[in-house]
Amino acid sequence: MDTKAFREGFRDGIPIGLGYLAVSFSLGISAKQAGLTPLQGFVTSFLKNASAGEYIAFTLIGAGATYIELCLMTIIANARYLPDELCHEPAVFTGYPYDPSVSCRI
Repeated sequence: MDTKAFREGFRDGIPIGLGYLAVSFSLGISAKQAGLTPLQGFVTSFLKNASAGEYIAFTLIGAGATYIELCLMTIIANARYLPDELCHEPAVFTGYPYDPSVSCRI
């Protein structure tokens, strides 16, 4: 392994790491306010696709929402990823390599 490249990559990743650290603290606070244990907050963070879904989940759990409401709101929050996935779909099902330089035509 090239240690110089590793050090440079580590150094370059510090700003995004600090950003995620701040988000993780705020999610932990939201989970605590919703009445979750640290383990429950960790598992939720581990299983969720995006932090927006976690904020929604913690807010709804704190409000006493049903599982159906929780699922529907998570689906709605994560629906923003659907256009991106539709752009990748031809590469998955046709075997053509995905080229990110080509704009998506949906």
